[in-house]
Order: sequence, then structure tokens, then C-alpha cells
Amino acid sequence: MKVFKSRGAVQCEGRGTAPEAMRAELERAGVRVQASACGSDGRMRPAVCGAGTDEINLFDIAAADLPRAQALGFAPLSQLKGEAQAAPCR
Repeated sequence: MKVFKSRGAVQCEGRGTAPEAMRAELERAGVRVQASACGSDGRMRPAVCGAGTDEINLFDIAAADLPRAQALGFAPLSQLKGEAQAAPCR
């Protein structure tokens, strides 16, 4: 099952949390991560310094591990409205 979490990136300030760091967070909590990638939530944002971005990190995990991932702030990708998709890491 695919889950995601915002990178926390801010325009003109930084890229936020890399997928490797989030993967390590999941694995420390006992979540089995099968794959990870960068992505876009598909939502439009105003182009202004200090605003958030569409950048998310995506993870394939076992369905049985979803409650642990949710406790860390991750959510099923199916709950994300919009045109979410994998995208090259920036």
C-alpha cells in the first residue's frame, strides 16, 4: 500500500525532509518499507516565498503496518485528493 507525507518544503527556503530520512523514521517504528520515491500532491500553490510546495515523499509499505505509519503522520495515498504522482527528487 502507498502512503505519503509532506516534505515540509517552503518556497525560497529549502526542500524539506528527504525521503531517506522519512524512510529511516518509518523503519525505526517497525514499518517495513518496500520502496520510496519523491512525489507531487498535484495541488496548485501560489508562487511566493514562504509558501508551501506540492512536494511529498511516497512509500510502499505492508498494509499491516499502516497504523504505525499513521501514528507518525503518514496517510494512505488514496486519501489525497488531486493529481498526486511520483516525481523526480529535487
